[in-house]
Amino acid sequence: MGDDWYKNQFENKHSEINEFLTNKTTTGRSHRTLNEYSRILKKFSHEHFPELEPQDVEVIHIEQYLRILVERDLAQNTKRRYLESLSSFYAWAMKRPRYTEITGNPAAVVLEEIPKQIRDRPDCAT
Repeated sequence: MGDDWYKNQFENKHSEINEFLTNKTTTGRSHRTLNEYSRILKKFSHEHFPELEPQDVEVIHIEQYLRILVERDLAQNTKRRYLESLSSFYAWAMKRPRYTEITGNPAAVVLEEIPKQIRDRPDCAT
């Protein structure tokens, strides 16, 4: 039972996000990926911006969130992964006609500006 930690999915107060997570479950995403998506989306919408509905999130909010991540001294690729989770939700929601109020992907705008860091790998194992 020690590996059950990665199977946790966190309920979100926004039905759109819960539907996104359910959709990702049915399309074969791993438990680890679902746990990460749900944890990041919950922290963003419950802790950092509890007053905002998903359709009200703008680029300025994502930039504020990025500053929070910078203050936590996270690695560049970790910050990218957090924004990729938000961007994945918005990309999914924009393709669903029932979410007409979600008209853009504010996370993708900020994500474009964060380069992915590729570490040099040794030529051979030591």
